[in-house]
Amino acid sequence: MKVLEFNGYGPTAPRVYLPAQNIISFHLVDFNGIYGTHIDLPEGRYIRVGCYPEEVKKLLESAILEDT
Repeated sequence: MKVLEFNGYGPTAPRVYLPAQNIISFHLVDFNGIYGTHIDLPEGRYIRVGCYPEEVKKLLESAILEDT
């Protein structure tokens, strides 16, 4: 499956690369007015990225369609 690329969460965070099949769930986060997405990963891990959940959904759906 495709590897997805996101901006990191926060002003100095590095880019984030995730295999699409590792995303279990995701939801909006907002800390002090900085919006992003909390992504749950296997084994209880998580990562936060600097884009809205709608963008994560769009990229994930695109990756799933490419894989079928």
